[in-house]
Amino acid sequence: MTVTNPTPKVTVITAVYNSVPYLAACLDSLLKQTFTDFEVLIVDDGSVDGSDRIYNQYASHDNRIRVLHFNNNHGIGYCRAASLRKAHGEYIAVLDADNIAAPHRLERQVAWLNEHQSTVLLASYFGIINHYGNLIGAEELALNQLELRWRLIFGNCLEHSTVMFRKQAALACGGYDPAIRLGEDMDFYSRLICHGSAEMIPEKLSLWRSRHQCLAQLDSLNHNNTNYAQLVSHAIRRHLGLEVSLEVASALFNHGYLPAQNLSVFTDAVKLTLLALELFRESPYFAPEYSNDLGRCTFTQLMELQQRNKNQPWWPQAFDLWERALQYLTHTKYNWLEDRELVWQEQWLSQKDLAAAL
Repeated sequence: MTVTNPTPKVTVITAVYNSVPYLAACLDSLLKQTFTDFEVLIVDDGSVDGSDRIYNQYASHDNRIRVLHFNNNHGIGYCRAASLRKAHGEYIAVLDADNIAAPHRLERQVAWLNEHQSTVLLASYFGIINHYGNLIGAEELALNQLELRWRLIFGNCLEHSTVMFRKQAALACGGYDPAIRLGEDMDFYSRLICHGSAEMIPEKLSLWRSRHQCLAQLDSLNHNNTNYAQLVSHAIRRHLGLEVSLEVASALFNHGYLPAQNLSVFTDAVKLTLLALELFRESPYFAPEYSNDLGRCTFTQLMELQQRNKNQPWWPQAFDLWERALQYLTHTKYNWLEDRELVWQEQWLSQKDLAAAL
């Protein structure tokens, strides 16, 4: 039996809810880690499918595995909040029960956090697997700390099962909100980066499983748009010092698909995007070398607004404002036509859209 360190460097938090088909692969990936000074804290949110038989068997052979079991289902925010309080590690890694960690994941992330003391939140690229564990894609979007901060104000851009963060900073920001059942991760990230920077390791350190439940969660973005709009509104107030309506926050939510409610809301969303550009320039996180990255963030936000609203009956009236916003962006010395980092957006940025932007 492997003997655990009572104060391990890392606690891996693994949320479990009816995870029998995937749980063994998840735990196997953790027990194969090249870095060994860690514990696994399994949080079972009232599973009824026999998941307990699997994780109890693993725990009986490796006492680095601890279990926090709830008889009733409380929701993911409640579970993550409870697990953070029970974690013994200096660093916290997240790996939910249907996902898989690369063998060197913990080693790479611990080394990074040891070397970069200002980093409080660390993520990575990830592969995408199907129900059977076959690789079907990957997410490899290179984002620096300024781009991550921008995106975490207007929504989310991180796969939770890739992240590692400092427990002390997490507790200082209030940890996960147990009352949030949808978007607990984006709310937590937004508060956590008030205490330091977010960074991304450009390696695939986790495998995220795409399945019907995950697709249902994506569909829920529109059905629960008010919930996410509230989180975006709080983040804008927290980081930019601006009060915005839920309608404007919804229009700016970077994982949403709904158009703005009307021309007035769209107008306010465009104006806030440009105001965010100026406020970022004045923030302590901005440096001259980030100028092009900030321009890219602003441009991407404006293009997303165009994509989601160009079929609205009021779009002809909105086009002039949108075009002038792009012209203003050009005056900040940012030229999107020469930005090679925009190549990844070709799937939705058509030549027609570009022509409209000129």
